[in-house]
Amino acid sequence: MKTKTEVDLKKVVDYLETVSNHCYLTEKNKFFKAFPIQVDGKWYFVQLEFDGKESNHCTITEVDYYVKQYGSCAKAVIGDIIFPPHYDRRKSIVNFKAMKEKTEEIKKFIEENFDGTNKNEIQQAVKEQLVGLTIKKEEDATTTILESRKTA
Repeated sequence: MKTKTEVDLKKVVDYLETVSNHCYLTEKNKFFKAFPIQVDGKWYFVQLEFDGKESNHCTITEVDYYVKQYGSCAKAVIGDIIFPPHYDRRKSIVNFKAMKEKTEEIKKFIEENFDGTNKNEIQQAVKEQLVGLTIKKEEDATTTILESRKTA
């Protein structure tokens, strides 16, 4: 039989998996993506926010802490972290192929290099990987594509 903590953790991870199926566009025209990863038996969630310029953000947060601290309310607390109320509304957009590929690349990088203690180095390395990815809006405002900057 599962413990209450295991049940709460499963609910949070399921929620994060659902969130990871979507890509979001913020009011500031930045892409936002969140997804869970498991490293050495511990769950984390990664938040990426980027526009391809220097204002890219990557945050790695331990899920287990929130489950232990907030119990059955952990899912709501993490939901407020990912989607802060009254702050920079995020609109769900189609999770397109280029975003899926980049997310898988980053997820693999984190899983291979993150050991739970080197969070700052990994976040910085991921932010550098996001430089060069830009948002290109076409005539049709509903079409948004991720495009790599061409470096000469």
